Amino acid sequence: MSRAVALAGLQRDPLRHALEAVSVALDGFEAAAAEVRIAADTAADAIRRPVSPEAEEALVRRLETAAASGADQHAAALVQQHSTGNLLLGAACVAILTMAACLGGYWYGRDQVRGEARAYVASQTAKLDMVQAGPTLPLADAAAWGTVIRNNPNVRDALAQATGHGRDSTGRGYAFVPLWLDAPPAAAPKKP
Repeated sequence: MSRAVALAGLQRDPLRHALEAVSVALDGFEAAAAEVRIAADTAADAIRRPVSPEAEEALVRRLETAAASGADQHAAALVQQHSTGNLLLGAACVAILTMAACLGGYWYGRDQVRGEARAYVASQTAKLDMVQAGPTLPLADAAAWGTVIRNNPNVRDALAQATGHGRDSTGRGYAFVPLWLDAPPAAAPKKP
């Protein structure tokens, strides 16, 4: 199931843990079915074994007694008791397996989400630390830079038109970049 989740690209899907739990429950059902098959084969082998003459005679006597006292009612009651008991036992097993799979999926998913949340918070904290550690400008300079940025939205074009490239005495590169100091004119409305 993990391989199927990875192939489908559902690593961040919120239902992937529920699907994992269903997969675990289905594996449990398969194991239970195998045990039922083994028990049925064992019972079938016991039925096929020959019965001793004494056991056969005792069985005949019991059958005669049961026939005399309403064997059909007695047999129907026995079958119903066994069927109800087996049904309740099977339902209890299914409920327990389902509950265990759900709880296991919940705990596994909770730990996964906590780990992902911690990693996300750590990455966002690192980004915030970088932004906060960056250069700070006085308010007037920040406002002036904001105006220049708004009036020149494509910095790459401006840098491509730069002239006078050179280096200063410390080795830092410079260039004369044309920057718009005013906002672009409003576009004239198109005539139909």
